[in-house]
Parts: sequence; C-alpha cells; structure tokens
Amino acid sequence: MNIAEANEVAAMWVDNAMTAFSIYLTLTFAYLTIAYFVGKDLSRFQAFCVSTLYAAGAFISLLSCINQLNFFNAVLQQSEALQSATPFAAGFWIYYIAPLFITGIFVSLYFMWNIRHPRT
Repeated sequence: MNIAEANEVAAMWVDNAMTAFSIYLTLTFAYLTIAYFVGKDLSRFQAFCVSTLYAAGAFISLLSCINQLNFFNAVLQQSEALQSATPFAAGFWIYYIAPLFITGIFVSLYFMWNIRHPRT
C-alpha cells in the first residue's frame, strides 16, 4: 500500500470514529434534554425504557468508535510515513475515549436518577 492509499484509508477510519462519537454526543444530549424537561413526569416504565435505549445506543457507539480506531491503528502499523505524521497513535485514543464514553453514560444516567429523585 503506497502512502496515498494508506492516507485515504486512515482518513476513512478516523472519519468513521468521529461519526460514532458524534452519534454518541447526539444521543447523550437528547437523553439529557429529556431528563431535564420531562424526566420527573415520566412513569417508571418510561424512564426505564428511555434509559435502556440511551445506554444501549451509547454503548454501541462506544464499541463502533473503538472498532474504527482499531482499524485506523492497523493502517498506521502498515505505513511508516503515516506513523511519523500522526501525533497520537490510535492506541492512545482507544484508551482515552473509552473512559470518556463510560463516564458520560454513567453521569447521564445519574442525572436522570437525580431529576426523578430530587432532594426535598
């Protein structure tokens, strides 16, 4: 694989990882908006369904992002020119993004719980 092909394939995997992150952000902000505006008025079943769908969607986005970064890492390993031009290896991003996603998921779920159980 020449440098142009490697660069094109690497850009594709990075774009896919950023798309997965964008989907995660969209789901998270939609969930937080629902929690803030109507969370206290939802029935227990409705809150459970919304929270389960959010957690599943966010977790799938996490797995997709990690998968895309693994492919990006494989392309980097095949091209020395890309390795020298990339400031952070994909391994760095994999270990950085997973805790970010997981923390965001738990904080969002806690936010919904906190809205539904206010301190009086």
